This record gives sequence, structure tokens and C-alpha cells, in this order.
Amino acid sequence: VLNFYTHPEIEMLIIVSEGMFSSYTQSFKSAMRLSEYCMQKLKLGNVKSRDFLEQYWSIDALCKAIRDYASLAHARKGEFVLADLLR
Repeated sequence: VLNFYTHPEIEMLIIVSEGMFSSYTQSFKSAMRLSEYCMQKLKLGNVKSRDFLEQYWSIDALCKAIRDYASLAHARKGEFVLADLLR
């Protein structure tokens, strides 16, 4: 049995995709929720809606964001993350 941790939330993958991971984690992480950051700083609407997600992501872009996030936010030893499912 393998346990996979399915974080991050989709908003974090959008932040990574937009190249704003360090900006969020250094300046806004404790003060602003991910969804608020996406709306206020990235000027993106309802980032959890199906319509938005289908328009925003291509398969390649989503896979890249998942891999990029895995390299930016390191998992604990022995934990599997979404990027591990792509291998």
C-alpha cells in the first residue's frame, strides 16, 4: 500500500504556473489564502470552477506545474506526491 499526498491545492498549482511561488510563500503565505492571492494578485476569477480550470489548463501545463511544485516544495522522506504519479 502506498499513500499519496494530493496537496497542493489547485490554487497553488496556478501560482506555480504563473511563476509566483516565491512571491506568495515569502510575502503572502501567512496573510492571504491561496484563493485570495489568485484573485487579488493574479487577477484570476473563480479558480476552483470547472469552467475556469478547463480553460486555464492544458494537460502539459498541468503536468509541468505539478512537477515544478514538487521541486519547489520538498516532500518528506517516504512521502509520495502528485508528481510521483506522473512517473
